[in-house]
Amino acid sequence: MAKKKKFVTPAGIAVYPRLNRPDTKFHEHGTYKADLRIPIEEAKPLLKELGDIYKAHTGQAHQKFPPSKDKDSIWYFEQDEDGDFDKDYVILKLRARNVMTKTGEVWDRKPKIFDAEGNRLKKAPKIGGGTVMKVSFEADCYATKKVSGVRLIPNAVQIINLVEYEEGGSAEDYGFGKEDGYTSDSEYDDEFSDEGNNNDKNDADDQENEEGFY
Repeated sequence: MAKKKKFVTPAGIAVYPRLNRPDTKFHEHGTYKADLRIPIEEAKPLLKELGDIYKAHTGQAHQKFPPSKDKDSIWYFEQDEDGDFDKDYVILKLRARNVMTKTGEVWDRKPKIFDAEGNRLKKAPKIGGGTVMKVSFEADCYATKKVSGVRLIPNAVQIINLVEYEEGGSAEDYGFGKEDGYTSDSEYDDEFSDEGNNNDKNDADDQENEEGFY
C-alpha cells in the first residue's frame, strides 16, 4: 500500500493550471494540474520535508535544481535561454491523474475548489495561469517492478487572487475586421472555445514534464 502524507503549500502562482477540465492530450482519462510557483525562501521547509520523503523511499536524494525536463522530479526550476536557473522561485509538480477502476468506471480526481474565505465552490471559476492560490496535496510514494518514486497529488485548491482564462476570442483578436458577405442568423456561440485554461502554447513542455512522471 502506497504511503501518503498531506501537506498545504504556501501561497504561489498557478503555472498553466488544468483545474476546470482534465487535460486528455497525454492521458486518455485526463490529468488535473495545479503546478505552483513559490518563492524559494517560503518553500524551503516544504522542499526539505518532501526531499526527505523522496530519499527515504527511492534511496536517492532529489536533485537540488532539477530542470523542467526531469521526469522523475517532484519540483523544478525554470531556465532562461542561457540555461541558467531562476533560483528565486521553485515550481511544485502537483498533478492528479484520473484512474480507470476495476468496475470500468473512471475515478474523477478533480481537486475541490475553495475561495479565499474557505467556502467550497459548487462551480469553479475559470482558473487561469497567474492565479494566486494554495494547494492541499498528498505525497504519494509508489513503486513498480521497474521504478520507485514520489508524486504530489492535489486534493484541493484555495483561490486567493483569481486570474480567469478567456475562452475563444473576438474577430479582432485574430486580426479580422468587418467585410461585406456572409453573416449567420444563429446565435454566436463558443463551440470552438479553448478547453485547456489557455495552456496549449506550452504543450511541448507539458508533455516533457508529464510523460513518464507517473
